[in-house]
Amino acid sequence: QAINNKDVKSEDKRDYSLFPGQIVAVEGINSSGRTMQATRLIEGVPPPSEKHRACDLLEYQYGAEKQDGKPLSIVTLCGPFTTKDNLSYDPLQDIMFKISTDKPDVVIMCGPFVDGRQPLLHDGELTTVDEDGNEKKSTYEEIFFQNVSMLLEEMYINDPTMKTQFVLVPSVEDAFVDSVYPQ
Repeated sequence: QAINNKDVKSEDKRDYSLFPGQIVAVEGINSSGRTMQATRLIEGVPPPSEKHRACDLLEYQYGAEKQDGKPLSIVTLCGPFTTKDNLSYDPLQDIMFKISTDKPDVVIMCGPFVDGRQPLLHDGELTTVDEDGNEKKSTYEEIFFQNVSMLLEEMYINDPTMKTQFVLVPSVEDAFVDSVYPQ
């Protein structure tokens, strides 16, 4: 059941700081149906670590269909991916060209992808130019789709053998996603 910080009172007067989505076990009494008098708070335990057999790890590292004995290649990118004077995403396009030639195993992209601090977005006029050169109003989601999602999709269309995996991590500065705590 979902609870708020104000719904739990501690007998030992210790302060607890719970965040939305945190999994805890609370031992205590809830006589009023509104506030629980906690005698004990138990935070979630981490899940047991996965165990892999040595032969499986060797197969992954040296198998012809896997790493083939090569080291794992990871690239990390941090936004914003636009310059202050335009929304063209030229810096992102440049680095994606490099990624398409180097073909790392994993690319971790940290936002912001549509930077809420971008001066051109502050005035509320989200005007973009389509393929025909016509200006049109766009939402934050459309800007992300046109400039990030489509760019990634085109990379796989242009090179169907590409095995690079992309991990997108939103930022609290992203204009189109809800903030997630803790970040």
